[in-house]
Amino acid sequence: RIMNSMNKCVEKMHRRLQDSLRLGKFSPKVFKIVDSYINAVNKKIEVLQLQHNTGTNKQSHNHLNNLTDKAVYANNYFNFGEIKVVGFDLDYTLLSYSTELQKLIYTHARDSLIETYGFPRELLSCEFDSTFAVRGLSVDTKSGTLCKLSHLQKVGLNFSFKGKKPLSPSEIENVYGDSRHIPHGDLIQMRPLYDMYSIVEACLIADAMDVFASLKSSTPDLDPAAITDDVQGAVRDVHVSGVMHSAIMRDLDRFVLPSPHLQETLLHLKQTGRKLFLCTNSDYKYSNCTLSYALRGGGSSWRDLFDVIICSAHKPDFYSLKRPFRKWNMYNDTPSAATVGRLEPGAVYVQGSAHALKRATGWLGREVLYLGDNLLSDLK
Repeated sequence: RIMNSMNKCVEKMHRRLQDSLRLGKFSPKVFKIVDSYINAVNKKIEVLQLQHNTGTNKQSHNHLNNLTDKAVYANNYFNFGEIKVVGFDLDYTLLSYSTELQKLIYTHARDSLIETYGFPRELLSCEFDSTFAVRGLSVDTKSGTLCKLSHLQKVGLNFSFKGKKPLSPSEIENVYGDSRHIPHGDLIQMRPLYDMYSIVEACLIADAMDVFASLKSSTPDLDPAAITDDVQGAVRDVHVSGVMHSAIMRDLDRFVLPSPHLQETLLHLKQTGRKLFLCTNSDYKYSNCTLSYALRGGGSSWRDLFDVIICSAHKPDFYSLKRPFRKWNMYNDTPSAATVGRLEPGAVYVQGSAHALKRATGWLGREVLYLGDNLLSDLK
């Protein structure tokens, strides 16, 4: 707690320092001296945190060499015994996909950038690289770099790229200064890579940066923020247009990975007395097709495994709006005109909200665990 308070004080000092410089209260030379002092304090806090973590977790560290996939590892912040309800997202949670899906999204988004957004045709030579990026990185829309931010808002000296070119520590410091600290007010320029779909965005943004750099003499410069916006828009178009879902449903073996323990896991949770629910932004047609495939051979419908089924949930608005549920008619693939307040097992509901779900079920927030793959959409 003390170190967290120190972190907040340092951030506050840094903001006030920048404000004072902007208002002309002192010279850049004085700013540099005070800024160096703040950075030194910041580094001291990092050392103290490292020493604290090393000391308190020494016993845990001794067991790192003895990890086994036959055991369950837990933390001190979560007690599964208190959980009475477990909810699941669909994509990259209940369902796992092969890299073929990312290749498909990349290809369609790349072609869309050329045909719809006016990107150079040289981009056609680029292909998806599944090894280039991971979740947890951020795209800096001001400098065009792909980098890793620490919990102290500092850019790491490793894993930073401009295009597909890795940056050296000195190049990183040239961009972000010796402190490599991103002030709180500048965090808006950082676009985090939240989920597996973001890996496609990172690869395509880097490829586009390289293409524009190679054509700099004949093509006008394009702002990194504009490139990022266009790439994210093109990837979003692949989702919204239905191209991705249609391709998956036509070739499930190619895109959906086997989940041999999925049904066993869901049944085990139900046998312990817990309620299960599905809450996905995907429509019922896609959810039914993919889950029927993933849970085939179970002897009954996948719908029997869930107490509540919600499709087309429109997360993250699902958490903030107070929209009622509508029942889905599985025979003519249309939602009912009337809204419903009571949710029945085996039935499928669309739209709705967390507020309506709580009212219909009586589930309390602290008793509910929801599992998803996107920090913004699924865990808001």
